[in-house]
Amino acid sequence: VPVCSWGEGGAGEDADGMDFPAFFSPRSGVRSPAIVRSGEEVAQQYWSARELGLECGMLVAVPPPHAGDGGAGEEVEAAIQTALREAAAEVTGRDVTPYVLARVAELTGGASLAANVALVKRNAEVGAEIAVALQAARGAATDRAAPEVLVLGGSIVDITARPAPGADLVLRTSSPGRVFSSDGGVARNVAEALGRLGTSALLHTALGDDRRGRDLAARLEDVGVGVVAGAGAGTTTATCIAVLDGAGDLHVSVADLGILEAGPRWPVPSDEALCDAGLLVVDTNPGPQGLLPAVRAAVRAGVDVVLEPTSVPRAAEAAQDTELMGCIRYATPNADELLAMAGGKTRGPLRGDGGEDDAALLRDAAGVVLARMC
Repeated sequence: VPVCSWGEGGAGEDADGMDFPAFFSPRSGVRSPAIVRSGEEVAQQYWSARELGLECGMLVAVPPPHAGDGGAGEEVEAAIQTALREAAAEVTGRDVTPYVLARVAELTGGASLAANVALVKRNAEVGAEIAVALQAARGAATDRAAPEVLVLGGSIVDITARPAPGADLVLRTSSPGRVFSSDGGVARNVAEALGRLGTSALLHTALGDDRRGRDLAARLEDVGVGVVAGAGAGTTTATCIAVLDGAGDLHVSVADLGILEAGPRWPVPSDEALCDAGLLVVDTNPGPQGLLPAVRAAVRAGVDVVLEPTSVPRAAEAAQDTELMGCIRYATPNADELLAMAGGKTRGPLRGDGGEDDAALLRDAAGVVLARMC
């Protein structure tokens, strides 16, 4: 975690000339490892770390206001040291803190309260400046370039639980172990990969009116991906919870994917976005009725459409829609999805040995599918 001090000095001041602040005093006797002097500087360092894939936070230590600003920090710090020395000779244990607080208030004539208030106000001022700069920098990153690739399809939060190493599930009660979450969904994965590769992308997806959806969108924005989310009041982001056994095999899973079935909630890329984009990538989670408005708009704008079939049932469903397939320029099915898209118009199932028979079968299936595409 980067640690720095908020610099109150001039531009010529460097880390060798500034202490890391104590609570009530700007001087602790320990040199600050780094100095920042503005919210813009903090934002630049924070977003640069995000671009490098670093997910740590950043600690900014704010010195207390000078005495002339109502802080009286040096006086309070001296009183604390006096009270601590006296407390060592007078009290022990839980009585130390109330003794020190009362003695500091007595020694400073109430100045400690004023110093506390001044410090809270200063922290709020600096925190607000940093927050505004962080948001402005995020907006600048989003506005830096029009999206080169538009993406439409599913976003899912995956939550996985498994017992502790060496243990197994204990049924009908809680089992000690680990629980972790990750973001998924074919379209979301494509958009994140594009963002991490430096390609500007805009994801159109269905997210619930909940914390999981907002956090998922924020994580995409952290890697430079814009998000247009369709959602309705009271909806929940698609979520899959998987419980693994001690061997790491699936024991049980519950999938809440209702939002992916709701066609009206799928956003359609704007005409402005399509004018600047070179490609529209769609997965089959929205189904043909959810995809058609977007692919029609893409065809009108002269933008090529890439179809990722997502699964065997979804692949077969998409391939049966003549209008949808007529809008597709490229498709990326695996072997099973390709055969499903061919709709049985091939010479039989795959043998799975990678031989010439399988290759011929896949060529036949590809020919059937390509004939339906634009």
